[in-house]
Amino acid sequence: MQERTCASWTAMIDGYVQVGDVDEAMNLFFTVAAADEKPDAVIAVAMLCACCKTGALELGQWMDKVFDLMQEIKEL
Repeated sequence: MQERTCASWTAMIDGYVQVGDVDEAMNLFFTVAAADEKPDAVIAVAMLCACCKTGALELGQWMDKVFDLMQEIKEL
């Protein structure tokens, strides 16, 4: 992929979630953050869906805290 945008990252993450590859979705999520991209609400929903599909309650709670923190940073 030549140009990576929030939409392309979201599509990739959601694709991995849909096929049940939560580990790869999580890896991409952290890659987005490392690339100085700001994950949006759609990525948040995709990641929370991943947690729901796998029953990863603790991971879902952690992701919720991460997204709250990201929202606070965005507002600064």
